[in-house]
Parts: sequence; structure tokens; C-alpha cells
Amino acid sequence: MREGFFAVEIIEPPKCSQGHSLEWTWLAPAGGVDGSLNGTGNAVVLDGDIADCSRFAVWYRALVAEDQELVVFDESYSADLPLKNDTTEALLIATFAASSSTTPARPGQGRGKTKP
Repeated sequence: MREGFFAVEIIEPPKCSQGHSLEWTWLAPAGGVDGSLNGTGNAVVLDGDIADCSRFAVWYRALVAEDQELVVFDESYSADLPLKNDTTEALLIATFAASSSTTPARPGQGRGKTKP
């Protein structure tokens, strides 16, 4: 993670919140992105600006085997998108910006979960 995102603070067990095996804060261009990997290793949760979360999701997709299905969805489950190797940041932003216009959210914030 440090190789892909230079300003990142990683919190490893046992200091993680309950149910998480790894947590991090990335000092991203539009603000901080808080992320975590759940204890079973099958969900990544991101909380931050939608553009920054999209950048992280595309980077993460490149790390995971192509045959492993990943899906990105928002906190309210009002939108989801398969995360493929050719998924772009622009497509993620467009998908989740549209869903956030119908779902109350904090201004400038987008939340997403990447679930294999």
C-alpha cells in the first residue's frame, strides 16, 4: 500500500477496531480517505472523497487476481458496479455521484465498499 499511496498511515492488529484486520488513512489529494479490511478479508471499506475512493478502488483492482470478482457499492446500497480490470476512475465517479444525488450524504464525500 505504501508503494501505491505515499502518504498513508497503516494501523495493524491489535490496534485496529473490532472486526478489522487492517486499517489505514491515506492523505489523498482531496482530503483523507479512511479505509479498512474486515476481519475475514472479504471487504474493503473506504470513507472519503469520491474521486479519491475511486482512485484507490482502481489501484486495488490491479492488485487482485483477475478471476476474483469485485463489486463496489455505496453505503446505502443504492448503486453498485462490478470492479473490472478496465473500470476507470471516471466511471466510478459518475456511477456514485449519480447515486449520491438521490441519497443524503455529507457534501463532498463519497463512501464506497469494495467487496470480493
